[in-house]
Amino acid sequence: MISLFSNRLKEQEKKEQKRILRGMLAQQVKLESYYDAITGIVASSGIRGRVKEGYDGYNLKLYKLNTEQLIKIVGFVSTL
Repeated sequence: MISLFSNRLKEQEKKEQKRILRGMLAQQVKLESYYDAITGIVASSGIRGRVKEGYDGYNLKLYKLNTEQLIKIVGFVSTL
């Protein structure tokens, strides 16, 4: 019984964490539904992508990048 309650509480916390994450992302980009992902994203530059949860953190996949955008993003990621 306690285990069932504990699992429900963890599921609620995970759901709340995803809601907060979507809210924070929505301050930066437009969000859209994306199959089997936390959310899809659309930047004002036209770059699109999706955010998924993996075993060891979040996964971000980006689409519609030109060469210059790809180089800038890789440069930014290298500074994190």
